[in-house]
Amino acid sequence: MRIKKGVIIVGSLVLLTLLGIYMGFALHYQNTMLPHTTFAGVSIGGMDVQTAKKTIKKTALDREYKLDDKGKVVAQFTGHVVGSAQDVGTDLAQLKSAQNPWSWPAAMVGGQADAAATNSSTSLKLNPKKINSFVTTTVNKLNANRSQTTNASIAKKDGQFVVTKEVYGNNLDTGKVEKLVKKMVATGQTTGNLQNTYVQPTVKANSEKLQKDLSTLKQLSTVKGHYSIGGDTVTIPESLYLL
Repeated sequence: MRIKKGVIIVGSLVLLTLLGIYMGFALHYQNTMLPHTTFAGVSIGGMDVQTAKKTIKKTALDREYKLDDKGKVVAQFTGHVVGSAQDVGTDLAQLKSAQNPWSWPAAMVGGQADAAATNSSTSLKLNPKKINSFVTTTVNKLNANRSQTTNASIAKKDGQFVVTKEVYGNNLDTGKVEKLVKKMVATGQTTGNLQNTYVQPTVKANSEKLQKDLSTLKQLSTVKGHYSIGGDTVTIPESLYLL
């Protein structure tokens, strides 16, 4: 009986200890972020809103980002350049209120999703003028020595109309680069792949409209033109058709 009673007492003490630990952490996370919480790639688990705010601002602003093209870094920038220093206090307060402090064991094991990656309202906002200026300047500089993408078109070769195929260059699309930079800063992605931002042809050789235009031109090129001057009929030379 004494052994059984001792086991019960020990078991009760263990349960009380575990309950105390659970309650202690739950009370702690009433005022702080749950474990593994991140914002724009910055770990803020266990921080209160003000500490998290300072940490995010400093980290996001000082963080160095790289633009990579086929394994080569062709441009770099920091958060300061694109102006990501907005007040994130409100966003963090909303994030904190959405968390359940009593679920800290699950957060400890499973982790938390990156708020900035999953919710646009809690992403780092960029300064439109600063980011546009940086992206435009960077793209113009990089495109100076790059091959240009061109659309497929119809040309006359050896007296026949033919389709000239589209050309895939490696010049950069300003809009795509700006979108990439925004995503990088918002999620803490430090390296961006520029190959996904190349200008793509909007008209290809197999375009239905282009093929129809080609067919129409070929038909027109077979039309014989004549005109009369003073009773004489003159035939328009085929070389003058559809120049």
